[in-house]
Amino acid sequence: MAIAIPPPAPTGVYANDLRVNPKLETLTVVWQASAGATYYEVKDADTGSVVGSTTGTSKEVESVYDGPLSMHSYAVHACNPYACSAWVNAVQRDVYNPPSAAPSLSAPGTNGTGSYTVSWGAVFQASSYT
Repeated sequence: MAIAIPPPAPTGVYANDLRVNPKLETLTVVWQASAGATYYEVKDADTGSVVGSTTGTSKEVESVYDGPLSMHSYAVHACNPYACSAWVNAVQRDVYNPPSAAPSLSAPGTNGTGSYTVSWGAVFQASSYT
């Protein structure tokens, strides 16, 4: 008689969420290795569908949306040939690319009043300017 003993559930599970544009999201689900695991499965926690498996400790998942970008949750579990651990939900972390370049500035060369206006052009993905 064989007893199926699952490996322990992975720990330190998180997902880096890179929003590429309003219709494309790339997530990397990352976790700590579990003793005795020979592979890991990652699932979309919202739909319950397994989106991939790997022998490593991370998995990239890409989602394309027809509508506005919505949040997706993912989970991972550790498996061996006989059994799998419980699913562990990934803590989601938003990751944004830095702005592409510094803005172009415009300011008067001289001003007799001591007051002047500086203006600049918008930069893609910038949320504020200092």
